Amino acid sequence: MPCLDGLASHVVAFFLTKFIKITTMPPHIREAMILTVELFQLHTSVNLDEMDDFTGFRYVSRLARTLPINNAEDYATIESWIELDHKLEYELQIQNSIIPIIEKVETSLEKSSTGWLEDMEDPSAADFCWKMRLKYLEQLNYMNFNRYVNIMDYLIKEL
Repeated sequence: MPCLDGLASHVVAFFLTKFIKITTMPPHIREAMILTVELFQLHTSVNLDEMDDFTGFRYVSRLARTLPINNAEDYATIESWIELDHKLEYELQIQNSIIPIIEKVETSLEKSSTGWLEDMEDPSAADFCWKMRLKYLEQLNYMNFNRYVNIMDYLIKEL
């Protein structure tokens, strides 16, 4: 097989890094980013593949205005839900129980009059993140949400 010239090797390296980035990103975060970009028809000159997964998600969420940066209290609340998703990812990796985290989601939804996490008027970045996370857990048959009535309603709710 002939050696690749400089340009061809850069092109191959570029596509390999893109492929690795896409396949190693947590699937629910990739889906949340894609859904946010599509719903809000975002156009950005920033290369999201150069950011870590959650930084890219936060960036897209700011553009879509689903991350309330003008309200410090709401921002901190939404950030805490995104951080809780990090925690859930860690718990899954070390094979700990995620039931307490799922029950926290259920409780928040139960208290919500809007059906969104933390009773936000519109879906926030936390909702994009958690809705995709819960769907992902369900698709993998990792968790049966039948006993969580509010989560079941949340999963069918349109973003």
